[in-house]
Amino acid sequence: MPSKNKVTVTAEPGKQEFFITHANLMLRDLVFKAHIDPKLYVQWLGPHGYEMILETLSLSVAENIVMSHKDKEGNEYGFHGILSMPCLLKT
Repeated sequence: MPSKNKVTVTAEPGKQEFFITHANLMLRDLVFKAHIDPKLYVQWLGPHGYEMILETLSLSVAENIVMSHKDKEGNEYGFHGILSMPCLLKT
């Protein structure tokens, strides 16, 4: 079933950063908990069929994250960066 939430992806030519903005219709407390509990974080993010290996997750407005995804054949795809989540702290 297609999502009814609007998703916007912004990428500027020549830059290595991009921004994904979307509205979640879930309860704020559950979204916040999914971002601060590493066990929930690995369940909530990532493509289906891949195991997420979370190495670093700092709990702040801008999360420092180091993770990789492993497919069923054992291939790993790494990611590191900063995820900006200011909406989690708005009331």
